[in-house]
Amino acid sequence: MLVAHWAHFIYTDLVHIGSTQLSQGSKQIPLPCCSSETLHPECLPVIVDADDPRYGGFLSCMPYARTTVAPRPFCALGPREQANQATSYLDASVIYGSTPNRGNILRTFRDGHLLTSTESINGNMPPTSQIVNLTLVGSSSCASNGGKICFLSGTGQVNFLPSIATLHTIWIRQHNRIASHLLMHSLYRIPPSDYSVMWVCIRFAFNFTQIRGSASVVAKPPQSTLNPKWNDEQLFEESRRIVIAQLQHITYNEFLPIAVGRENWMKYGLQSEANGFSDSYSLSVDASVINSYAAVVGQFFYTIFVSHMAQYDDRGIRMSERPLNEYFYEPASLYFNERIEGVIRYLLLEPVHRPGLHMSDEFRDKLFKGAGNLGLDLAALILQTGRDHGIPPYTVWRQHCDGRKITSFNELVKDVVGGPETIKHLKRAFKHVDDVDLFILGLAEKPLRGALVGPTFSCIISLQFQKTKRGDRFWYENDLSPSGFTEEQLTEIKKTTMAQVICDNIDRIEQVQPMAFQMGDDYDNYPLFCNNSLLAGADFSKWRDYSPKVEMPITTASVEKALALGKLEVEERRKKEERNIRRNQHDFKSGDPLLSYSKMMRAKRQALEMAKVSDVLLETTKILMSGYATYLNHHFINSVLNNQHDFKSGDPLLSYSKMMRAKRQALEMAKVSDVLLETTKILMSGGGLDNGEKLPLHLDIPTLQRLLPQIDVST
Repeated sequence: MLVAHWAHFIYTDLVHIGSTQLSQGSKQIPLPCCSSETLHPECLPVIVDADDPRYGGFLSCMPYARTTVAPRPFCALGPREQANQATSYLDASVIYGSTPNRGNILRTFRDGHLLTSTESINGNMPPTSQIVNLTLVGSSSCASNGGKICFLSGTGQVNFLPSIATLHTIWIRQHNRIASHLLMHSLYRIPPSDYSVMWVCIRFAFNFTQIRGSASVVAKPPQSTLNPKWNDEQLFEESRRIVIAQLQHITYNEFLPIAVGRENWMKYGLQSEANGFSDSYSLSVDASVINSYAAVVGQFFYTIFVSHMAQYDDRGIRMSERPLNEYFYEPASLYFNERIEGVIRYLLLEPVHRPGLHMSDEFRDKLFKGAGNLGLDLAALILQTGRDHGIPPYTVWRQHCDGRKITSFNELVKDVVGGPETIKHLKRAFKHVDDVDLFILGLAEKPLRGALVGPTFSCIISLQFQKTKRGDRFWYENDLSPSGFTEEQLTEIKKTTMAQVICDNIDRIEQVQPMAFQMGDDYDNYPLFCNNSLLAGADFSKWRDYSPKVEMPITTASVEKALALGKLEVEERRKKEERNIRRNQHDFKSGDPLLSYSKMMRAKRQALEMAKVSDVLLETTKILMSGYATYLNHHFINSVLNNQHDFKSGDPLLSYSKMMRAKRQALEMAKVSDVLLETTKILMSGGGLDNGEKLPLHLDIPTLQRLLPQIDVST
């Protein structure tokens, strides 16, 4: 079952489909899409027939609010596009959140660690909403005990099932374990249940005093100290970078070969390099999520979930078996002793449901059922999502993937599970094969050899993860400074396996099969003890930072004050320039060649933004060099900008000014913008032209070249 849960885990990292909702202050309210009185235009409910075998006589309408609209580039008109509220990159946002605000809520801001809850017997669980003083809205976030015990992570799906919360727990612990290693490298495995024990030992080691004769000797810091000068931000960001890399490595080298089959895995270049870096990154590849994957194909994993969830003790005995719907958004069960270990054993020992055109009844009529007898039909909602998003039918994707155009149902008899019987049901429901949804026939296809899905789904999933890999500039195998790993660090990251991560972060798990996404056997996937050298993790000594720590000569508060004052000065100067331009220039009429020329020559948005940043940094540096930033209670005066003195070598303010100076490219772009601005002013005023010379009504290229030769800002 681990492979099904990992598919869910990765999907929620890449995709977050948000429905249109009503806003009442800070509260979001679902649209009443089955109300007989009002029907919002963003509603697209599923109408249930009176003779429906599941809902007939009980439910006539299933609510569905359309996915939030995404604005098109430059707000242009065109077909409706749907918003993805996740980052679209495989960047562990499922753990860290997709927004800075969410990420900050999940941090301790101490030693680079993520926030954890130590209230349970298991310890180091994801933080609860009570710990961060955050109210989770709606039953979809958490329903346990009236919402009293609700976990918080990068996504609200952490509470969907205890098994999903367990995966979040593993990776939160993994982050904190890595952060501890980066600060204090240990030659032995740190117990995952309580990192505080390690910190007590560290403090004791630093403060230990030996009495030898009459002399008191303070022991030196232990040699395992790795990066004692790193602050919380450095530890957090580097730990996060390593976790993202490990997540990517596991997904592409352990999960995808099973999901799409090894043939497509190699065909689409999804395998990692055996050694060294990869050159797969392409600037022209868009890493955004394919709509068909987000709305339909990426949710194939629901069909391989079994209908019950259980736990296994350390003897492999199955226990605590309950229907899956009793665990929906009920994470409180993990608070009891050894529940985490029991769930992990369930994920490792329980096989998935066979792939095919089916879905457990737990998802068909019990989703969000609450205290009632019937819930929602997830399969119907996925189909409605596909239709809302305008996903092409199966035949279109089939032709795109294998080049074969399907024109009738009879051509699919040998391609689908169930053969003629399945085709008979499809003919009864659809008039033509072109009408069949991608989700239905995609699931009906016979799985590829060694894969969980058929050829069409395998093609779409492979295309998606190819885009994710090739379009990510920060991909873990890229050799792009300064974000890339060193070759030694990359070698250590490639040692990561899911089995090793489980061993490092779960107590009382003694044995794990090395290929954790596959069932254990008596041959090449026989369970190994966690202390086996084959499950050894990364050597974090490769992250030792030998560079000297740069001490800021001033406080962060002073820098923030100076930045605020620098921004104010730049804004005032730009306002003054704008007033001068308005006062000294006349209004231009439509069609004026100078107006057309000025529009054509204006700087690009990116260049303007870089120029603004350069201006603010320049003014900030002047303020810091003058020492003015310490006087917040004084009014800003322009004379302070010229209050500079000569600096001697070694002066900390001189070092700081060098560190804060704008980059050469930004300075050159700012100079070009200034020259173009002044040139345009001259042309608009009629200056710079010979006697009797007039600008033509429509400026052509030769005239422009004569008026504006190539600009050289090198001097």
